[in-house]
Amino acid sequence: MRVTLMGVLAAFCLAASPGVAQQRGNPPANQTGRQLVAQCEAPAHQACLDTLHALTAKMSDDPGMCLPEEYDPEQVRDAYLDWAKDNPDELGKPAEETVREAMRDAFPCEE
Repeated sequence: MRVTLMGVLAAFCLAASPGVAQQRGNPPANQTGRQLVAQCEAPAHQACLDTLHALTAKMSDDPGMCLPEEYDPEQVRDAYLDWAKDNPDELGKPAEETVREAMRDAFPCEE
């Protein structure tokens, strides 16, 4: 079932505390996929979740990506890390590009 990301992400934002929501900005423009993987592999990986949240929100109109109606942010993180393990040569690209590719692979839209 195709669900727009905006609804899912809006609910996710509303559930966040005000302090956390204010921290959720766009990641640095020069952040690479490799740097995002390092954030996501850290024991305290909230920065990774925040980055993935911000980037997937920017991609909400991407016709090649459909997140499930309900998902755990850790599910998105796991999908990204799985993609990164399978595509290490791509990790020098900007984080936004790698997240887009990973989410299209993990959550393709059914036609």
